[in-house]
Amino acid sequence: MASGPQFQFSNLSKIVPDAYHGTDKANIQSIQKQGFRVGTGGNLYLGDGVYFYEGSKPHAIGYPKLKDKTCKSAVFRCEINLGRCIDLNNKQHKDALQSFAAKVKHLAYDNPAFRKMHNITSPDEITEPFIINLAATISGAETVRATHGLGNPLFAGSKILSETRLVIAVRDPKKILATYLDYVES
Repeated sequence: MASGPQFQFSNLSKIVPDAYHGTDKANIQSIQKQGFRVGTGGNLYLGDGVYFYEGSKPHAIGYPKLKDKTCKSAVFRCEINLGRCIDLNNKQHKDALQSFAAKVKHLAYDNPAFRKMHNITSPDEITEPFIINLAATISGAETVRATHGLGNPLFAGSKILSETRLVIAVRDPKKILATYLDYVES
């Protein structure tokens, strides 16, 4: 493990025809002219990427208002080729990520060279997004897909959360096959 942990998973070939990206209306022209910008940073849910809600336009409409309640929402509907996708709804992919996470945490504690290479100064920096992003980078994943859930149980005694959605982080914008402006708040 001197060269660092490895991450491998099976490739998927799935086209998602209804991936929705919510943004501030002010970003429409920029996206239409220059395309989507890949977000980076340690606090992104699934690591680096352009984020989409699979099959959920209402979540995309509401997303920009989480940051600024006064902004006007715009939604792009895109067709995405998942390609080399880490799909955390797939048991094999989840198992691979769990094993990878254990190796990364071990290296973060016991290997100063690993900490230096990844600029880790505290064990608190080994977050879920850090692990997912590192796995995606090492494996060359083009997309990451997972279910995001929050809220209360769907009903008393239910293990299903009242708010769930499929989220896709597109790491390689070339995987966005088509883009349509689908909604603009007036």
